[in-house]
Amino acid sequence: MICVEEQIKELLTMKLSASALSNVLFGWNGLFNKIAHTEQERKQVARTALFREAQNRIMELSLSEAEELRRKYANSGNQGRVKTNGRKKLPIMASGERLHPVGKRSAQKKHRKSG
Repeated sequence: MICVEEQIKELLTMKLSASALSNVLFGWNGLFNKIAHTEQERKQVARTALFREAQNRIMELSLSEAEELRRKYANSGNQGRVKTNGRKKLPIMASGERLHPVGKRSAQKKHRKSG
């Protein structure tokens, strides 16, 4: 059987998403929880190079994923749009104009009685 530290090192080299790697390493049933059972042990594990390497790898993956999404949405957001100055173009209503014609309010849906 492979020891927990070797499993962690192997996982750090694999291509996983940041959230999947974080769950496997730091989640409730994560590998780091298998190493440290008490608060004192967790403090000691948090000071190790392997723990810092795992945190750095997750941060690296998170930043990479965020940049990938940023590029994806930056490229898809400008297709088919006309550039404007940022203001919405809304029609201006004349002073006598109304949203609802006079007398049409009673034509709204009537509520059904349940039962």
